[in-house]
Amino acid sequence: MAVIDLWATWCTACERERPKLVRLDAAYRAQGLRVIGLNVGEASSAVSVYLSAHPAPYPVYLDPEFRVVDALGDHQLPTLLIVDREGHIARRSPSLDAPTLSRIKELLAAPPRARDIITN
Repeated sequence: MAVIDLWATWCTACERERPKLVRLDAAYRAQGLRVIGLNVGEASSAVSVYLSAHPAPYPVYLDPEFRVVDALGDHQLPTLLIVDREGHIARRSPSLDAPTLSRIKELLAAPPRARDIITN
């Protein structure tokens, strides 16, 4: 299960979400949650400079040409995509608010399907 954070270095709302995502990662990593950052529309050099000053404890990938976000149809930043164990987007949210956290906890509490046990 994963939380994918679509963000950019210039996005002040994204910056406000970052501490929540860091805490989420720390609190639920042992339960199988993976937080993933996906920087949107920026050069790797700009992202590297930003991450040097503001390191993330989770992996950050780049989508400089908007290929992933175009495929997803998500262009608002920030956007959090909650992806269930089957790879389906279970929720889209602009922030890690109470309903989004509740959905994450619900998905983590659900027993894994037999296929998930075999492939993990």
